[in-house]
Amino acid sequence: WRYYPQAAELTDDVADDWFLSLWQKVPTPAAAAKASEKTIARILKEHRIRRVDAATVLQTLRKTALFVAPGTTEAACVHIRSLVARVRLVNQQIKQADAALDGLCDSLAAQGEENSSGQSYEQRDVAILRSWPGIGRIVLATLLTEAAQPLRARDYHALRALAGAAPITRQSGKQRFVIRRFACNKRLQTAVHHWSRVAGPARPGRSAPL
Repeated sequence: WRYYPQAAELTDDVADDWFLSLWQKVPTPAAAAKASEKTIARILKEHRIRRVDAATVLQTLRKTALFVAPGTTEAACVHIRSLVARVRLVNQQIKQADAALDGLCDSLAAQGEENSSGQSYEQRDVAILRSWPGIGRIVLATLLTEAAQPLRARDYHALRALAGAAPITRQSGKQRFVIRRFACNKRLQTAVHHWSRVAGPARPGRSAPL
């Protein structure tokens, strides 16, 4: 925003790997003016970005640049370059954590329980939860860890109360009112909130399952 706001128009997540690679190739408006469409297309292809094309990226980056004081661009680039190295490390660690989480859930889903006759397979909770709209790896892991007992017992009312989704009704004499439940598991409450937020029909701006 200090010297290159047109670059921020390309994405809402400036910490994404593809944007970091793009910035390293064209870190300034002057570099964008000299960059080729082929170079930009290669970056987009490497990161499998299809929502924008190279021509659109260059057109955006070549918009009229801000007038800044001498040295501002150079100072900002030095600072951002140090941040990029740290953000790339964090992105790598997040991918490793996601892979580990997926591996644990996959191993749970692969486990089956046979009845005494050995003829039927009982589907695990992880497989059932994964089949529901709006549940991604983070919500799935939160449900399995924070609400294991209600899920195992199939206790719907306990799950709603634990997640803060069940309202509280207070009545005294002629007064009766319903209020939000605040005494709940906050991590589970957040997971259920995001689950409900993305579980409905797709529409512009709706987030992907977490």
